[in-house]
Amino acid sequence: MARQARFCRPGRAHLVRLQTAPGASPLATSVQRDQFVLWMAQGLSLASVRLHGYAVLPEAVLLLLTPQSAADLSRYVQGLARRASRARATASAESAGASPPIQRA
Repeated sequence: MARQARFCRPGRAHLVRLQTAPGASPLATSVQRDQFVLWMAQGLSLASVRLHGYAVLPEAVLLLLTPQSAADLSRYVQGLARRASRARATASAESAGASPPIQRA
């Protein structure tokens, strides 16, 4: 079954909640929280979205955003989720003793 389209009203403020996976704590340390704030700032340069405010909670992040289009809102939120997911996968691989992914020059 296909996912239903999300409601988006361009030019209007949206309260967005990014929920963590059960048992995950991707923002447990101050370093992780600082990194996430950096990703939020970087994402703003990639999508036409205004960030009015945010709250970092143990199990979620709340964002107050105004997108210029539905595609911009989607691009911004998905970019944050992907970065957090990759960071968590890399951290769990390193803690399990695996070598980090190979980066090409």
